[in-house]
Amino acid sequence: MALIKVIMLLFLAGIIMALEVITTSAKQSSIPSEQSKLDDWIDHNMRAYEKDKTDLSETINNKLTLDKALTAAEHAVRVVKVSQDGKGDFNTITDAVNSIPSGNTGRVVVWISGGVYCEHIMIDRTKPFVTLYGDEDNVPNSSPLPKGKLNGEQAVAMRISGDKAAFHNCKFVGFQDTLCDDKGRHFFSDCYG
Repeated sequence: MALIKVIMLLFLAGIIMALEVITTSAKQSSIPSEQSKLDDWIDHNMRAYEKDKTDLSETINNKLTLDKALTAAEHAVRVVKVSQDGKGDFNTITDAVNSIPSGNTGRVVVWISGGVYCEHIMIDRTKPFVTLYGDEDNVPNSSPLPKGKLNGEQAVAMRISGDKAAFHNCKFVGFQDTLCDDKGRHFFSDCYG
């Protein structure tokens, strides 16, 4: 709600600025008394108005965009499907992630069908705009129950080191130290462990 109020205020401020510019442009040259010069005067002021309107529109749009690269990425969404039964584009999550080029500039949604995937998945920082989406209709839980004894070092179930990662409706399951929110800015919505 607060964001909507801010947007409305910016919009109104932009309109006021545009009106000031238009009024100022018109005031800078007085209306000619000769009919032959009136058309030129109107044409000049209309061009100035259109230019100011375009500049204002670009200013408002640029100011309201939180992250230009993210906005651009959403215009080129690609979906790749992972399914162990061979009905997807890939059989493993790792293969799907590896298919994303370094320096990726478009959103890639990796749609993961239900199943047990025994993989160590790492998404390199050079591959931004990746969304892992699990099939919510078939979610097996393959986490073994802990035996109470740890061999060697403990390990986390999920480590996040990238910037601007978002997690929605996720359940992180582990014995201890399940989530390592290591580096960067991360957003969690309706998640639990």
